[in-house]
Amino acid sequence: MNQAKRPFFSIIIPCYNDGRYKEGVYLDRLLNSICSQFLSKEYIEVILADDCSPVSFKDTYMSKYSGFLTMKYVKTDYNFAPGNTREKGVSVATGKWLAFADHDDAYMPVVLGKVKEAIEKDESITYLITDFNEVRANGSVKKEFRNTYNWCHGKFYDFDRLWKAEDIHFIKDLKSHEDIAICSQVMSIVNRENSGHKITYLPLVTYLWSENPQSLSHITYIDKDFGDGIPHTFLETHYEDYIRSTGYITLDKYSKGLTSEKYAKRACIEVLCYCYFYMQGFQYTSGKNYIKNNWNVAASYYRDLLRVLNITPEEVRNRISENNAELYWKIRKFSEVATGPRIDSQTLPQWLNKVESLL
Repeated sequence: MNQAKRPFFSIIIPCYNDGRYKEGVYLDRLLNSICSQFLSKEYIEVILADDCSPVSFKDTYMSKYSGFLTMKYVKTDYNFAPGNTREKGVSVATGKWLAFADHDDAYMPVVLGKVKEAIEKDESITYLITDFNEVRANGSVKKEFRNTYNWCHGKFYDFDRLWKAEDIHFIKDLKSHEDIAICSQVMSIVNRENSGHKITYLPLVTYLWSENPQSLSHITYIDKDFGDGIPHTFLETHYEDYIRSTGYITLDKYSKGLTSEKYAKRACIEVLCYCYFYMQGFQYTSGKNYIKNNWNVAASYYRDLLRVLNITPEEVRNRISENNAELYWKIRKFSEVATGPRIDSQTLPQWLNKVESLL
């Protein structure tokens, strides 16, 4: 495509219209928020990526918004995972910059023009992060997220120089944490020596993340695979997906020489600490009914961490405890975003001892 005629932004929106989320209400709100950017339609390409919905919504939204936005529609071959849907959207994107938005979220008014202006002022930018807020149904702010590297909310990716050049992809058939997997790839890339990429932070709230009690990350799961018939939280159910989307991506990048040893050790040990704190949350929330197999999941990751990075359990402990256990206290605080307040069942050394006994 002629560079001059390419849209500046391709915004990919995964959708699944089964009525459970009142999809139309939320999707209209998101699309209206994109219209409220007051950028000419040639600057914004909106891609509705349909996760093989049983109820078609293509005609409704394509005709309703085509006068205001450049609209595209693409459909997955089968319904399974949100990462597959986003990947399908990327496959038809033509914009210079990629962004991702969930159907039940929204953009702040008149912010994409400011993002475009910041990017055009500095040609070296290939990855731009902005701020976002979690908002309640009544519009009030529940939590502010500032300069965060996780999630795809408020993130912008140079499609040619970063996404394509570094071969970034969503993990096929990953049931959850697909956006975290993208962040893990990007962080590994920017921390590679002489990568030519950096993190550029624009202190601007661009995105509103809705507190939707019916979203996949808020509902509870009763999975026949656990055999207990007990409801479990999103994170407890998808504990292995969390590790696949974080620690294992970094290990893979390091093993291929695509990130630095210093970064890989720091990032992978951080993930191990999160594994500990998250499991404390599971035990506190679910009591004796917590998913026991997650011990084996943690042990498998710990084994691979030691092998790939060629470090010892003693080195892991030393890195966690250095600088007055700065890493421990930082992750303890951040982990409560996912687990909520909790009382820990084991100390970290006790937890590591048990995990090591399973190696």
